[in-house]
Amino acid sequence: MIAARLPCRRLQPLFSEEQWRRIAVSMKLTQRELEIVRLIFADEPEQSIAAALGISVNTVRTHLKRLYHKLGVASRAGLVLRLVGEYLADSQAARHAEPTVPFQRAA
Repeated sequence: MIAARLPCRRLQPLFSEEQWRRIAVSMKLTQRELEIVRLIFADEPEQSIAAALGISVNTVRTHLKRLYHKLGVASRAGLVLRLVGEYLADSQAARHAEPTVPFQRAA
């Protein structure tokens, strides 16, 4: 197999800690919701999320249902897409911040 011979590089996380914080604030996520979202983004199954957070699988499912409703999505894929969209919007806003001095036209 060719894939078995290819060197495997560890991928860098897409979001920095600061970006996760800004996304959580803009999406109004609780600390627990953010923990679950980060694990979903890492493609962890519900059982692993439950074990990592010390909660039951049913509690994870309840959190996911509430997150889906809160963010207006219907699946994990929708959740990830919404997160990436929020990240891109945050990046655009940071790059194109409003000027501090309003533009005035010459008469």
